[in-house]
Amino acid sequence: MKTKQYTLILATMSILFLLTVAVRADEVSPAINVTSSGDVNLVIPNDADKVITSKDNQVKYQVNDGVSIDNAVDGTDLTAPIIVDSQIISENRNSTSGVTTISADLSQAKVKNSKKLV
Repeated sequence: MKTKQYTLILATMSILFLLTVAVRADEVSPAINVTSSGDVNLVIPNDADKVITSKDNQVKYQVNDGVSIDNAVDGTDLTAPIIVDSQIISENRNSTSGVTTISADLSQAKVKNSKKLV
């Protein structure tokens, strides 16, 4: 019984290591705009597919092809949407701090291309 459990765990881990998940964080991050008076604003990038929230100190949007899942097992590559939520937390004369959260619902993944490995 223990041998079957170890084999199942090993097979699961092998499959997980063969999947590569990549988020284009540098391409989907909001732009930071600093005005001449020193105010800091967040700007939604042009490739956002759906705007959820757009304020000076918070932006939240969806990018439909934001994450790529490359499967080395059978060559099927997937893409899934991501939600980017970026907020300015504090702002003073010398510094600005904030947080950006990128989340993906992999259950919405769709086949990008399928290439059978021989």
